[in-house]
Amino acid sequence: MYDLEGDERRNVDVATQLSKGGYDADALNASAFVKGIATLSVVEKLLASARRQLSVTLREALVRREFKVRAEQVNKRLISSTVSCRRRQPSRARRCRFRASDP
Repeated sequence: MYDLEGDERRNVDVATQLSKGGYDADALNASAFVKGIATLSVVEKLLASARRQLSVTLREALVRREFKVRAEQVNKRLISSTVSCRRRQPSRARRCRFRASDP
């Protein structure tokens, strides 16, 4: 590979040789793209995989957040509920009933 940066004379020589062979800028770009498509494909697959992993992680975070909110609501109701116990007979165990204090 030639480093043609900054060498105008060499650029003109290479451009002349390529045009004599029937190659123009579009053909060179197409050739470079075909040679690099395998690498671009690997990079695209890695990016797609990263997007999928991020999507799954965000979905899991939302599920966990919703679970936390619901669990806190249940705990709040249980903590704020009152317990009333009555003795029916001395020989039997106490029977307790939970009564929610929420209206």
